Amino acid sequence: MVIGLLGLSCSGKDEVAKILSSSGYLIIDEDKLGHDALIDEKERIIDAFGSAVETDDGFVDRKALSKLCFSARENLEKLESISHPYMRRKTKEIIDSSSSDVVINAAILERLGLDEISDCFLFVTAPYEVRQERAFLRNGTSAEDFEKRTRSQENIGKKIFSSNKDVYVIENTGSKAELERKVLECIKEIEKRDKKE
Repeated sequence: MVIGLLGLSCSGKDEVAKILSSSGYLIIDEDKLGHDALIDEKERIIDAFGSAVETDDGFVDRKALSKLCFSARENLEKLESISHPYMRRKTKEIIDSSSSDVVINAAILERLGLDEISDCFLFVTAPYEVRQERAFLRNGTSAEDFEKRTRSQENIGKKIFSSNKDVYVIENTGSKAELERKVLECIKEIEKRDKKE
């Protein structure tokens, strides 16, 4: 079974992934695969963006690349045309070689096209003010920057909620113990439905 895990910034998605990992699920972290793509596909990325994104030792300068991608939509699309196929390929390889149930942890699950290989979805949510406070406490994110990030994530969840697959919504507004209880309840429900099918 493959579960797609997604949610908006600071909703607690990574915390949910930890709980699922402790419950025996194999977690595929798409952020990590995105970083791996910068190493494994460095020649293609440097060819595409030029020496401005190359470090002295021949690697991709993540800060310089990030600046370019946030300044122009076409730059982001150019990067995604290199990194996304890599991430999809690696994800499928991990799933094919695993004997465990798998969770794909990806805010951009839909943009990667990984919703198509997910059997069901866990969507983690929390009110805007709660997420904004978490962002500030975690890394001092300003209200303005958080608003920009939120606007950039407006489409997250749209595709899965209009699919014919089960979507389990986890509201993360309480303690870690409460979140764990909600996640474990969801797992029971998912596994029960999986056995019926």
